[in-house]
Amino acid sequence: RVAIVEDHPELRASWRAILAGTAGLTCLGDFGAVRSFLKAEPLLDLQVLLLDLELPGATGIDCLRQLRAKRRRFETLVLTVHDDPDWIFPARWPFLKNSTWNCAVRAGKIRRLCLGPMSHTKRNSYLDGTVYLPDGRSYRDATADAIAALVAPAQH
Repeated sequence: RVAIVEDHPELRASWRAILAGTAGLTCLGDFGAVRSFLKAEPLLDLQVLLLDLELPGATGIDCLRQLRAKRRRFETLVLTVHDDPDWIFPARWPFLKNSTWNCAVRAGKIRRLCLGPMSHTKRNSYLDGTVYLPDGRSYRDATADAIAALVAPAQH
């Protein structure tokens, strides 16, 4: 049981299609902004959240903070093309022993997944079905495989 928070409509549609085409995964809803997701979230029996970081109104980090304050617990996959962890999580956080980042690191919840030479949108994006990796899979198929592998264990 998965929800998607992504502001690009074409990416949301692609994530929905990936979830619909993966056995055992169900998309409970997709949202273009944090505010609409947080309004619906208490009504969802959610196990996994696919969350973009750069969103209108409030960021994905803002969303995580609000969920933590509500003591909501489910797996979260943060989606970003930013390769610099200091952009995502400020460099000062390692000095704050009980920061959200350090608590997540200690709990084994932080994992970086590199999908290769892909971009965020348009041609060569991680959802492009017309560009192929050396192993023969399209970027879209490789992304679907990676997301399914991460989401499936959280479904049980």
